[in-house]
Amino acid sequence: MELAEIDEILRTVPTKLGGYVVGVYRKENLQLLDGCVLRYILQILQSQTATETRANDDSTIVSAISSLINGFGLYENDVEAPRLTTKLLELMEENNLLAKVASERRLANPISIGKIYSESLKSAAINAVGETGASVNYNEELNWDDKKERAKLERRKKKEEEKRILMKEEYEEYMRQKGIATDSACVCMHRLGAGKEHGDDIRCENIHVNMGKNVLLDNTQLYILSGKKYGLVGRNGSGKTTLMRMLTEREFEGVNPYIQILHVEQEVMGTTDSPLKIVLDTDVERTQLLGAEQKLMQDADPDMAELNRVYARMDEIDAHTAEHRARAILRGLSFTTEMMEAPSSSFSGGWRMRISLARALFIHPDVLLLDEPTNHLDLHAVLWLERFLQSWEKTLLVVSHSRSFLNNTCEEIIHLENQKLTYYKGDYDTFEKTRLEVQTQQQKAFEAQEKSRAHTQAFIDRFRYSAARAAQAQSRLKALERMDTMAPLLADSVLNFTFPDPESSLSPILQIVDVSFAYKMGSPVIFKDVNMGIDCDTRMGIVGHNGSGKSTFLKVIIGALEAQGGQVIRNQKARIGVFSQHHVDVLNLSQTPLEFMQSQFPKAEASVLRGQLSRFGLSGDKQMQPNYTLSGGQKSRLAFAVMTFLKPDLLLLDEPTNHLDIDTVDALIASISSYKGGVVVVSHDEHLITSICEELWVAGNSMLVKFDGDFSKYKKSVQNTL
Repeated sequence: MELAEIDEILRTVPTKLGGYVVGVYRKENLQLLDGCVLRYILQILQSQTATETRANDDSTIVSAISSLINGFGLYENDVEAPRLTTKLLELMEENNLLAKVASERRLANPISIGKIYSESLKSAAINAVGETGASVNYNEELNWDDKKERAKLERRKKKEEEKRILMKEEYEEYMRQKGIATDSACVCMHRLGAGKEHGDDIRCENIHVNMGKNVLLDNTQLYILSGKKYGLVGRNGSGKTTLMRMLTEREFEGVNPYIQILHVEQEVMGTTDSPLKIVLDTDVERTQLLGAEQKLMQDADPDMAELNRVYARMDEIDAHTAEHRARAILRGLSFTTEMMEAPSSSFSGGWRMRISLARALFIHPDVLLLDEPTNHLDLHAVLWLERFLQSWEKTLLVVSHSRSFLNNTCEEIIHLENQKLTYYKGDYDTFEKTRLEVQTQQQKAFEAQEKSRAHTQAFIDRFRYSAARAAQAQSRLKALERMDTMAPLLADSVLNFTFPDPESSLSPILQIVDVSFAYKMGSPVIFKDVNMGIDCDTRMGIVGHNGSGKSTFLKVIIGALEAQGGQVIRNQKARIGVFSQHHVDVLNLSQTPLEFMQSQFPKAEASVLRGQLSRFGLSGDKQMQPNYTLSGGQKSRLAFAVMTFLKPDLLLLDEPTNHLDIDTVDALIASISSYKGGVVVVSHDEHLITSICEELWVAGNSMLVKFDGDFSKYKKSVQNTL
């Protein structure tokens, strides 16, 4: 009877109360699942009756609880709430659910209604999860602090998402704009003399270039003379690529509107067209002439005069040798006959970059701008490109990190430093010597002038108030004021970054035993029977032509690819850091460097990640600007920061010098030289390999074998094959 009466009372309570549903009653205790409000009321009743006289205070309790119930909006009138409260009091007393009555009317302890209700919410949620296994939403209308915090978090997430979308749109627009000038310029121009009277020299005075708040060029001159070969050098982020882009888009006054300028920095889009077709299609006039010839030959009575005009023009533009020239360029860049006919979409980004380079060499523009052309090229292709450019008759401007490539292709060096362009005669080695001499002379002249000024000032100070020598002092004072002030030598900021040493010295790190690999059964073997050991003292260089399996070997030893035969034994405690030649592909270019680091290491503190970025030359505002606005070298430094954050025991570096400037390559060499872990590097950079590698392995002919000799000996063997 008593249980039925309690159940009847509970059924009178509305079932909806801010998302909560009244639960059940247990005999040993009045425990309501999700009935947070009722549980809260009963706790107040128990605490109140523990210290107050029931006989004299029932009306006070009923009135207080009834007001509370009405405040929650459970009933529309003031009758039901007192009835419910009175009935609950009676039932609780009959079932001994109320505490003993005390003689004192004053509360023994203060009561926090908000705290009691908050604890009731949590208790109800825990009970509900325990009974049903499902999660319970708290009453947001009643828990104002949680609701406010949740709304703040939602606003922050929405703002971050809007920022991400905006940056992605900016990046897409940036990439679209970047390709407009290049795509429009990729056409063979068979000039017959129009515009030649204007000359092909480029003379731009007082140019100013800025990227956002950063001033890249300030009141300097750009001189590029026709037929000269220039090397453009400077630190990463100094503005070399931006200068080339603006020159291509003719944003400077003093550029002949008739000359063709072609900037090679962007890979071709992957399509069904073959590399050979992409190169030949740049000769639009040849394609039109071949179409006209075919149409005339289809007529029963062709117009011989028109046909002869077509043939004459084809001879004039050398259309008959176009395919031969295109194939020779592609072959020099290591394309096989089968690769020349394959769809361009089947090639990686590095190979599509070669197609872009081949297209530019075939077009033979008046001014060719090459931005790191040796990236993704093997030594065979680099040596061929050097020979090709040595016979280049038109204007060339090249940015490269390779000293030997600049020495073998350039006649003058343009140095971009401190927002100015300075010109030096000779190759890169000559530039370094000349610049050092100029700096030495400038420093000596500055020191001599400072010494002279100090001597003159001392004479003036000594005899300014002497009657006998006042005139001499005044004369020297005027001479001192007329003396030109020579600026002190601005020493180059030294770029240093360090690879953190491993936490322990492990040996061996890797053991490769009779390892063979092919991409699938029946396909050609990439390499076989490879045996080597790698530990913390290893300084290994791997060379070979593209496609010989160098990068594939690195993937096999780290477990990204599974060996077909043999065994790769890895020390389970060893940490391996990998730098991929396609590291840009894994960067989220719409994120900032700091955001990308946080996505890779979510548990690390922001201050620690900032320090790691700063160690690799990405400090201040560079940490907060989108990755797509960084130079190629700065993106590489970001990849280095990610690779070394966990202090690896072994570094696997696949073409690490791509996109780096010469100073950064020197910093990389110094960092590797002082690093206490093992190093395996895949590269064609002569300076890097000769500086750090103690052993050389050559990939090719389905083999990976140790080379008996140094890099210079290997280079001579490659030159002999050319």
